[in-house]
Amino acid sequence: GIGSAKLAADLLQLRLTAWGYSEIRPDCLRLLSLTWPDAVAFPPVAAIAQSHLCELWSGAPRAKHLIIAAGSPCQGMSAANADGRGLLDERSALIRDVPRIIALAELAMPGVYIHWMVENVFSMTYAK
Repeated sequence: GIGSAKLAADLLQLRLTAWGYSEIRPDCLRLLSLTWPDAVAFPPVAAIAQSHLCELWSGAPRAKHLIIAAGSPCQGMSAANADGRGLLDERSALIRDVPRIIALAELAMPGVYIHWMVENVFSMTYAK
């Protein structure tokens, strides 16, 4: 969900030196910017470029680890959607950008250990 990775990090008392998010819904953008005003707001996922990751790293140049937490909208993957198209749904297909963003991070942040996770609905296992 919206900001759930940051919320989890806060609950685990992880000390984050910088963090960013990508969101397109105006109501979600407002919530994120009000809740975490120091976060880097990235453009929509498909438009994230190496320069955006360099901006994030410039706020924490001594960082040794980067955690990429990603999840695409679930509508196309959810078993609750009888018309779900799985990864053929353009919203769900955003998950395909994760390897590209990881590769960009490797270029933007040499020497940083990159950890990543992807989340979505449980029923995606059975998505068409």
